[in-house]
Amino acid sequence: MSGRSICLCGKGATWMYAHVAATARFAGARSLQVRLAGAAGTSEDLEGSFCRLVPGGDDRWLINVHLRPQPFLSPGAIERLIAPVLEELVRLCPRVVCLTGKATVDVYARCAWQAVTAGCQQLYCLTPTNGLLLVFSASGEELGDRIPPDWLRALVPPPEKTLIIGIIGDPNSGKSVFAHAFYAYLVHRLKDQRLWLLDCDGQAPTAPWYLSLVQSGLVEQAQAMREQIKRGRGWTPQMQEHIAQVVKRARDFFEVIITDLPGGDLSTDPPQRVPAGRERFFAQTDVLVLLARDGLRTEAAWRQALAAHGLAQRIRVVLFSQDPDAEPKLVADATDQTGVCYGRIQGLNRSRPTWQLAEMYGEAFERIWNALGVSVVVRSDPA
Repeated sequence: MSGRSICLCGKGATWMYAHVAATARFAGARSLQVRLAGAAGTSEDLEGSFCRLVPGGDDRWLINVHLRPQPFLSPGAIERLIAPVLEELVRLCPRVVCLTGKATVDVYARCAWQAVTAGCQQLYCLTPTNGLLLVFSASGEELGDRIPPDWLRALVPPPEKTLIIGIIGDPNSGKSVFAHAFYAYLVHRLKDQRLWLLDCDGQAPTAPWYLSLVQSGLVEQAQAMREQIKRGRGWTPQMQEHIAQVVKRARDFFEVIITDLPGGDLSTDPPQRVPAGRERFFAQTDVLVLLARDGLRTEAAWRQALAAHGLAQRIRVVLFSQDPDAEPKLVADATDQTGVCYGRIQGLNRSRPTWQLAEMYGEAFERIWNALGVSVVVRSDPA
């Protein structure tokens, strides 16, 4: 790669992009470009986003980046956010750098490239999906999993309490759009807390790039790319175990986690809403929100499927999902004798920006948040 211009593209984890970018820079690559699958963001508003350079002592530094989930930031806005930190990194000449936070693969690649440019000898990535990984070593040290050292634990302490909210429902009930909209609402509602949205559909996740294409009007392109991914992967025991471990590990990072859980396989006889093996990550949740496309019949079917694993009592909210093309409307104003909140929702169309849905559903979202019935400890030093 010496002297060459490097272009990175394709579906991969943030640590993969960081690894290749760091390796390319160390090998003498001339420049780096990252080509993303989704449409470029357009927002210039940096409120709710940050890029922090935190000292860990002995020439060790943590780069913590957070990009607001929606509306998606423009490339220029992202550059304004991270450029000052990366310039400071070159001045500091760090020996060890760790990358963490919620950011796109191009941001991780850019930070890794700049860290090696600044003289970094060891580069780590700390993510809830994969834990701590050594992704680059100038000395040729074996890369891979690591136990977080004390200096890093001090910079990224685990939360005092975590709430995992599971969003469940049949396929095409609008649960993925609901999960993104509810997450966008909580990002605004819980400004000083650490939140995460995790898509647990290992076969066909609703990725940010997919939403960005749909909301940009490129619906056919988005669906074609998603179907291509879906055809190339199927549910396996290893995939199910991996997702269960990711959800479990996330408790060490976040105070509120929204999990978009898979809808099962309704083509079988009888339908399987919680196929064998997937109960392991359903069981990681604390409370459940059910989107019932066919009303009480869907609710009864899901309660029966969850009861087989002792999870039916975790349903705290039931929303009867209606016309996705109608004007967005959410009513959640009924509570039964067990304390379960009931309501009706319409307008869960993927083409609508989820931050706009969050605003339109806001008042009812507040009632849903209260109906979950679990308080979350607010940290005095959010990481």
